[in-house]
Amino acid sequence: SSFCRFVIDSNIQQEFSHSTSNMSGKKGGQQQDFKFDFGGDAGGAAPAQGGKPEQNALESLPRAIQEKVAVLKVLQDQKKKIDGDFHKELRSLETKYEKLFQPFYEKREKIVSGTADPTPQELESSKEFMPAPEEGKTIEQQPETGEKGIPLFWTTTLLHSDAAQYISERDEEILQHLLNITAKLIGEGPSFEIVFTFASNPFFSETVLRKVYNVSDEEHANVLNDVVPAKITWAAGKNPMVKKVTKQVSGGNKRGGRGRGGKQGGGKRTVTVEEPCDSFFHFFDPAQTPLSLPLEEEDDEEEEEPEEFTLEEIMENDFDLGMRLKDQIIPNAIVYFTGEADSDMFGMEDDEDDEGEEGEEGEEGESEDDEDFDPSTAPPPANKEDCKQQ
Repeated sequence: SSFCRFVIDSNIQQEFSHSTSNMSGKKGGQQQDFKFDFGGDAGGAAPAQGGKPEQNALESLPRAIQEKVAVLKVLQDQKKKIDGDFHKELRSLETKYEKLFQPFYEKREKIVSGTADPTPQELESSKEFMPAPEEGKTIEQQPETGEKGIPLFWTTTLLHSDAAQYISERDEEILQHLLNITAKLIGEGPSFEIVFTFASNPFFSETVLRKVYNVSDEEHANVLNDVVPAKITWAAGKNPMVKKVTKQVSGGNKRGGRGRGGKQGGGKRTVTVEEPCDSFFHFFDPAQTPLSLPLEEEDDEEEEEPEEFTLEEIMENDFDLGMRLKDQIIPNAIVYFTGEADSDMFGMEDDEDDEGEEGEEGEEGESEDDEDFDPSTAPPPANKEDCKQQ
């Protein structure tokens, strides 16, 4: 499980009115306000967000309050020690249960790949999850496809997950060769690796793409230190992260001679260049690309320059996807494959805009809640501008 760093955003200057004379005193029969002033300006404004009280702020408090504050600090130190023990045990439990989950993942991989079939006992225990047979037919009368395992299991799983927003049509063609995805802690964590296993394919030489996240635990929060990218040796013309574009450029002979085709210099000529292209495969080496944030629908009527992002934004977004793969998508692949996974299931929160779009689509199209819903025929969740050669 992942740990998040929480930042408390609060104004630390507070005013309290007290009626007791030993706290506020009386003057002219009027109650005076007692005020904690922790470094605000003369006008009483609070310090900037993240600011700290001045060192002498606590010294200006009444002795009785100083004593109580000191006691609370001792309690905080005691709590901090217990908190450290808690997270240490939590890390240990995560490592322990990763080993207990491993036989489940291995069995899943065998069934998905077709190297092993479910046993009669497993088939019997799974009947409650079987859909009803077609009208007028028994289960035994259903047509057999002769397929081994579950074709396109991981491709469909990714297309039904958060990763879908990064996947182009060219990526889908490559991902059809994807056999398995695994995640594993390195040592006792929190560093981990994600491994994509492919069948031999015409797109790249490797069959195993391994990406490592080197992570440290700082104040019980996962902090990304660096990423060890996966090496991909692309076949000529098969890299989905670039596209070839033909452009008209000024050209010709600088001395006024004739250019290509015997035409007078100074005209325009056509050249073919490679340009960066949105692709899921940026995931395997995010630091090398400026375009690894989610794909967005483009307005055909108004062509704009692609937005560039800082390396920090790219790596933060990449780390988020890596954690979701490790903690949610890979362990729960079957509910993504069937389309049953939703934001509530794993404590994920979607943007309000996304929820609105999903609601509108649900009214017009088929929903996963419909009895006749078939996850194998479900379309990918976003209509993206494909990275095609031009």
